[in-house]
Amino acid sequence: SCERPRPEWKHMLNTVWTTPLDNLSVTAAWRYVGEVDEFEQDRYTASGRHYIDLSGTYYADWFGEETVVTAGVSNLFDRDPPVSGLFGNVSVFGNGNTIPATWDALGRYWFVNLTQRF
Repeated sequence: SCERPRPEWKHMLNTVWTTPLDNLSVTAAWRYVGEVDEFEQDRYTASGRHYIDLSGTYYADWFGEETVVTAGVSNLFDRDPPVSGLFGNVSVFGNGNTIPATWDALGRYWFVNLTQRF
């Protein structure tokens, strides 16, 4: 049978700090995907991966209404996913010899978001 890799442990921890003035918050997230064995024929083992994400959000009253600016980085340390042609199910669930639904396949990326209410 063809199944997606299922790590024994997969979790996320978020923490948020908000300034006393309530107009700035900083978020840090730790994502963990545990070790995965190639479950069909025990040909390959992928070690666990730790991912760190950081972001900051600023709340303002620009143009007389609520403005929210968020910026951050995902996968801060640019941890690569495990890659192997030995995954028996990459053609079904994968892309580029890894399984993006299980591991972070994008690498480090930055983002900025602006929301303005009028």
